[in-house]
Formats: sequence, structure tokens, C-alpha cells
Amino acid sequence: MKRRALLLLPAFVLKGCASSNPNLYSLDLRPGPVREGVRRMVVVRGVGLPRYLDREEIVRAAGGVRLRVAQNDWWGEPLRVMLRRVLAADLAQRLPSADVLGEGGPIAARPDAEVEVDVQRFDRSPGGSVVFEGYASITGPGRPRALDRLHVEVPVRADTTEAQVDAMSTALGQVADVIARRVP
Repeated sequence: MKRRALLLLPAFVLKGCASSNPNLYSLDLRPGPVREGVRRMVVVRGVGLPRYLDREEIVRAAGGVRLRVAQNDWWGEPLRVMLRRVLAADLAQRLPSADVLGEGGPIAARPDAEVEVDVQRFDRSPGGSVVFEGYASITGPGRPRALDRLHVEVPVRADTTEAQVDAMSTALGQVADVIARRVP
């Protein structure tokens, strides 16, 4: 009997250490100003991320040299893929006469404009705002590379992951506002 109990003990210990299913989050489209008359094929080519953001868990805060990571709050898909998908949706809303696609989908197209975004920072600051910092590049046939420095801050309404993701969606929408103004 004792031997049987000892054999079952590791299973109980492991079960006790297992975490519950993670909470999954996704960025969401945020409507913005519409720019009519842009009849272009626009492809969101790439989104670069710093390694500290390229993870399943949501980075809750960055301050100084310390990061806070939400252990049981995860992105519903890789953040790089989600940023490209949601940015394409944001741009499609802002440029209703254009065809906006995200790279990596099943449709291959020869675009009139290509958008690339290099994210340097996208997290919550110690002051309680989501901060997006990076660069956007918009290119097209016969058009020199246009590079825009991006800096957006959006207040977070509560100290929850859901409120942070909501503010991040708003910040990405504001990034789309800047890019939509620059598409030729």
C-alpha cells in the first residue's frame, strides 16, 4: 500500500504544479479617419519586433531595466503575425478604395505600395500609458523609401491586461493613421 502511494505521489505533485489554461488576448481594429480616393494595392510586408516582445506571454510593463511579464496572459497568436494582420485591417478601414493585404496570406499580389514597420517598443510604461515606438517605411514603384519615426502614447484605463491590450489596439490604430496619410 505504501509503495502504491509513493508511485502515485509524483502524479499528484505534477498535477498540483500545472497551471490552468492561459487567458488569450488579441489586438483589435480601431476605426480612424477615412481617406477616400486612394486606389492602390497596399501590402503590409513585415513587422519587426524586439526579442523581449516576441513571446507568448504579454509584457505588462517595462521600466528601467526590468520587465514585468503576465505569466498566464498570452497572445492568441504570435504578436508579429497579429500586428501585421490588425495593421492591415486598420489600413483597409482608413483606405476604403484601396486593396490592403497582409503578407503571408494566400493571395500574391504586385503592390503599388509596401508597408514595413520596425517596432522598437510596444508595452506599458511606469507612468501607466502604452508606448509604441518604432519606424514605418512605405515604398512603391518609382517612389523613394519614406521613413517615418513613430511615437504614440495611450493611457491605460485600469491596471489589467485587458485594459492594456485595449490601449495597445488604440495605439496601433494611431500608427495606422500615420501610415494611411503617407500611402501615395
